Amino acid sequence: MKYNINYGSSVTVLPLEQLMKKLPDAGAAELKFLIAFASDAALREDYEANADSLCDELNLERAALDSALAFWRGAGIITAGNSEKKPKERKVHRHTAAPVYTGEELSKIIDENGLAYVIDECQRITGKIFNATEINRIAALNSYLGMSAEHILLLFAYLCERGQVSLKFVEKTAYNLYDNGIDSIEGLEEYIKNEEEKRSLEGKLRTLFGWGERALTPTEKKHIAQWSDEFNYTLDIITEAYNITVEKTGKLALAYLSKILANWHSHGYKTLEDVQNALREYEQSKKAGENAAKSFDSDEFFELALKRSREKLANYNGG
Repeated sequence: MKYNINYGSSVTVLPLEQLMKKLPDAGAAELKFLIAFASDAALREDYEANADSLCDELNLERAALDSALAFWRGAGIITAGNSEKKPKERKVHRHTAAPVYTGEELSKIIDENGLAYVIDECQRITGKIFNATEINRIAALNSYLGMSAEHILLLFAYLCERGQVSLKFVEKTAYNLYDNGIDSIEGLEEYIKNEEEKRSLEGKLRTLFGWGERALTPTEKKHIAQWSDEFNYTLDIITEAYNITVEKTGKLALAYLSKILANWHSHGYKTLEDVQNALREYEQSKKAGENAAKSFDSDEFFELALKRSREKLANYNGG
């Protein structure tokens, strides 16, 4: 039976050759430490500041932790680095051509930066054997864009999971992300998290709106992008606007729904709770016989929401 690794939204890279040599001599403490160390940038950046908390996480004594560090340092897998942080220079632009390396230059980059394992793993992820030109592109992601091995593997795993197995597409995405300030593995992890949240929202809206699995129209995509990207609205507040829309129009009217959400966004309502609080304030002002505040100049949406609240209460009391 064939098995695959589910990379999820993050990856950890280890030097294969050195690891396999020391694996028979490594105990449970050494293995737990190495996986945690390779996965935690903060730990690698400042071991002393984070060691005690890692002891708690791994259920290890500090002496065992330090011993594990010494074990892997002795194996040459962990080395002491320069603790001084250098400012990152942004040197690449969208239309800048990636360098083409000679065979000698390419071999040097691969050897010095430990890219052999990365290239092998990228080939496994994509199910393809790369030619020299494609290997050059991967090397450029590392030496030219400054992407770490983990960064490259995570990008490959994420895009291939979404069906984008073309190396050209991976390369294009890497440069586009870089141009938009996503130039670290932490930035990529945040980007993936946001993209997954958008996909999750789209799936829930498909169910809410009865769209099924059909392809969305450009207009539908535009509306969803505005609600999620510009307004940062979640499903609950969109659902409230949808219910108001259906009660008013008798159908899913995206333009009207967007009008409601745009109105709430313009008044600074970020959550459903904000809308409900504003609704209570609106109702109190009406009971007091006062003119609605300027923030309620689009009273129609509040009247509809108020009507829905009263109907819910009546149904509850009647049930």
